[in-house]
Amino acid sequence: MKDNSLDALYSLLQLKKIAPHCLKAALTHESFDNVNEKNTNSKYTFLGMFAVKGIVAQILFDYKAGNGKQMQHTLGNIFTNARMNTLFEGWQLDKFVRFGLDFEKEKHKHIFVFSILGFVLKQYEEEVYKKFFITFLLRDDDLVEHNSQRFNAKAVLAQLMLKSGLPRPQFIFDCADDLYTCSIMAGHKVISTYISKSKHYALKAAQKKAIKSFTFKMENGQAQKEDKSQKHQEWLNQQDKKKNIRDEKAIKRLEEAKQRDIQRRKAKQLKNEKKKETKTVDLSTMNSRKRRFFEDKMK
Repeated sequence: MKDNSLDALYSLLQLKKIAPHCLKAALTHESFDNVNEKNTNSKYTFLGMFAVKGIVAQILFDYKAGNGKQMQHTLGNIFTNARMNTLFEGWQLDKFVRFGLDFEKEKHKHIFVFSILGFVLKQYEEEVYKKFFITFLLRDDDLVEHNSQRFNAKAVLAQLMLKSGLPRPQFIFDCADDLYTCSIMAGHKVISTYISKSKHYALKAAQKKAIKSFTFKMENGQAQKEDKSQKHQEWLNQQDKKKNIRDEKAIKRLEEAKQRDIQRRKAKQLKNEKKKETKTVDLSTMNSRKRRFFEDKMK
């Protein structure tokens, strides 16, 4: 497997090309013929199965509303073989994995997915691998999957902030003149604020305001993305039309040139034939020797 053949996989993984020889190892099972154990995915699989689970557990701890038992349940759902197999198909790993003849790939697709997770954790910076795990491992309902938390504003807000790459929301309360001010922070950035006589209502309204703000930004961004995509498609269609017109004109010019060439050839042939028919020899201007030569030739 050549390193440049992995470019398509880096694209599917949405990663910058780093350490292709290590990625090749992550795609190689130890059952593959004539391969050194150091160049197999054994260690990467171990890293993906245990270290990555710890990082995802930390993300759930920071962003998921609920108790530890619910988080454990969600973590188990994230790393089921069914979801690992879905990633195997989505990343088209069937085109890249290497294994021995006796290895049952269909039963062990999850091994290669875990080795890819281990490779990403080992080779990339924290910001990159966390974004990778959030993108490919966490689904929209993982943070709010339990019925008691499904409509929990804190859980929904945490999910939106996670998608936006922001830290877990912090709620700051201030009371002055019998009025409560609730400020929702992401690090040192204020996401929303609300003032009310009721502390509970200030919290509720601030959360609603923040969720609305995030939803609007995401919908607006999606709309802009779709509009840009539509304009690009229209531009491509216009370019195709122009190309078709150019091709038609080029074909027409070639056909016209061909017809002109045929006409020139016919005209030249006709001219030569007429010239041959009208061509006569003036014997009177010749000397006796040339005249006898032509007379003998014409007999």
